[in-house]
Amino acid sequence: MHCPLLQIVHMGDSYSAGNGARSESGDRNYYGVEGCYRSPTNWGNQFADSLEDTFAVTYINRACSGGVIDNILNEVDMKDIYIKTPFESCPSEEYPDEEEWKEAPFSCSRFIKPQIDAIDSSVDLVIITLGGNDVEFDRIVVQCFVPGPRDPAGCREAVENANSKLVDVENDLIDTFGAIRAKLRPDARIVFVTYPYLVPDVDYQLVRIDPPLPIDIYEAAQEIRAVGLEGDIRQRAAVEAANNDAGEEYIVLFDGTKELFEGHLPNPFQSQPRNPDRWLHELVISTEFANVESYHYNPLGHQNLGSALSIFETFGAGGGSFGTNADIDVVFVVDTTGSMGDEIAQVQADLSTLVDQLAATTDSYRVAVVSYRDFPERTGISSDYPFNVDQSFTENTALIQAAIDSLTAQGGGDFEETVFSGIQAAIELPWRPGVTKIAIVIGDAPALSPEPISNLTATQIVANSIAVDPVQVIGVDVGNLNSNGALGEISAGTGGSIIPDTSGLTATISEILDQAANQPFAWIGTAYSGKIGQPILFDASGSYDPSGLPITLYEWDFDGDGVFDLETEEATATHVYDAAFNNFVVLRVTGAGGTALASARTVVNAEGFASQGDENSCELDENGFSIIIDEEGQFIRCTADSLPLVDQEGVTEVSGITLDEALLNLRNAVVRLSSPFRHKYLSIKNAIRRDNLESACNSLEDMSVLAIAQTGRGISAEEAAAVLEAVDVVEDILGCSE
Repeated sequence: MHCPLLQIVHMGDSYSAGNGARSESGDRNYYGVEGCYRSPTNWGNQFADSLEDTFAVTYINRACSGGVIDNILNEVDMKDIYIKTPFESCPSEEYPDEEEWKEAPFSCSRFIKPQIDAIDSSVDLVIITLGGNDVEFDRIVVQCFVPGPRDPAGCREAVENANSKLVDVENDLIDTFGAIRAKLRPDARIVFVTYPYLVPDVDYQLVRIDPPLPIDIYEAAQEIRAVGLEGDIRQRAAVEAANNDAGEEYIVLFDGTKELFEGHLPNPFQSQPRNPDRWLHELVISTEFANVESYHYNPLGHQNLGSALSIFETFGAGGGSFGTNADIDVVFVVDTTGSMGDEIAQVQADLSTLVDQLAATTDSYRVAVVSYRDFPERTGISSDYPFNVDQSFTENTALIQAAIDSLTAQGGGDFEETVFSGIQAAIELPWRPGVTKIAIVIGDAPALSPEPISNLTATQIVANSIAVDPVQVIGVDVGNLNSNGALGEISAGTGGSIIPDTSGLTATISEILDQAANQPFAWIGTAYSGKIGQPILFDASGSYDPSGLPITLYEWDFDGDGVFDLETEEATATHVYDAAFNNFVVLRVTGAGGTALASARTVVNAEGFASQGDENSCELDENGFSIIIDEEGQFIRCTADSLPLVDQEGVTEVSGITLDEALLNLRNAVVRLSSPFRHKYLSIKNAIRRDNLESACNSLEDMSVLAIAQTGRGISAEEAAAVLEAVDVVEDILGCSE
């Protein structure tokens, strides 16, 4: 017997998406939606992999680099602008279930859909990190650690800014948790994972000496760690409040991240060696990935966090079990031309029976209704239309019934109809990821092929279906639906079929729904990337048969040409591409309940990863800050080759001691020595008080010369060494050697 199903959705920001992860060969392996920096070796994937011996795991990553709390519930403008003429179309979406191009007269803008769209009652476990970008943690990294932009005032401002936003983070998380829970089953769970510290427990200070301004010293490490702890407190409060509001602990807080990563954090001192045991990337200053990988998990960080989570298994979430059936989205695509009156009436009369069947034979279901006729400009009939979405996906029986009842049979004109437009409208609906997708086309006339005006072809419909993993198109022929073979081509290419209506329309649809509820579920993940000439491992272990019997055959179409290139009995397969490739790999699985298809966009190139955009430098001012801002006043990320590599004049990093403490140490070193030492100490202190850096440094140098000259004459070697060490510390703080 195969394992029960467990569906995991990963949401959040760059600490979830996969920033900083690598393949086994050490190469970047980003895949999927441009700008999100998702990786198949992020900690969420590794956590999901740890459960594969117990469950058939479906892992869906919707986290996106730069994500904020608002992106869970609302779309995000990726600020990609495509300039076009009024007669041009927007680019096609590479990932249509996640992104959308919005059209204006002379441009298109790319948006990513809300992450919560991936959540519904079929999901067992949600894992998530959130809040870091809401408090602008990247400002802390730049202004506290990056040579050039960093200085004590900027670091202080960035930390105080983060602190000021934490109350809003707490409140926004409470609301967001409630919205997620409203879409989940009662036995599903949310795992909220806290962040690591950005800096170890060291005495890292930033100092600016800029006469005649007072000397500015900021305890950077101490304050950055303090705001990190306060963030944990606020996140914990949000989890507790959301659980209290629900009356149950549906959110599990994993707050061991900081302890786990202690000892494995970046060394903030740019003048010292890197931490060889780090699990976070330190400053990445030689590639275009500076802003998306610096201070993010490196491969060891992803591995160790995934391992730490794996001991909790499902965190108490209830996974699927066999004996129940699949999760299904189904669209009725109905020909409503004049000849279809009897068939429409039959569906209207028996719809409640069909919906009851779905409820009884699936774990979850949603139904949509699309109708089609013809182009009125072709037929001359004003009531005609190429398609209409009468009801988007819902499980509300009353809404489904109302949509079916609204269908009326009239018009149509000639023989062929806009079948392609109806199916395309169905494909563009908001399907759930990780469920069986069925479009049932009910008609008695063939498709216009190719379809005029829309210019749709059967080949395009198949490709568009495959792009949403795929939509299985099943035709119910109540007359001549496939008389020209066009719908048969679509059905064959999407894993569907053409079924003649020989036993009554309701009985035929009932048979289709029964088959859909019991057919295998195929899963190959959402996307892959790799290098030309290197093997890519494809993993279909999330596939399952609702009967609980094993999948017996896996067939792999590696080049998306509709021909299966390899058959295996195992759930994994490797393939080497000898040229660049950007298309869908298709999987077909066979089990006791029949066959099913799955698809995953695969990008193969010389770099080994899908383009993530963000590759153009932006101009910096003299302090290393971007001078390009968006309409909300936020800095646009810059590439690393634009980042300064040296500190601003007067700025330095200091370890372990404040200026007052250093002066006290110097005083203690000279207090029992002869008067020239004491007088020189007072000169140093007075010069610092007057912010006369040059005078203070000269006096410190004089004291060093005096200590060396007096060794063995008026002071011991030990006393001289103490003076010289204390002088060195003050000089370092003041930056006398710069």
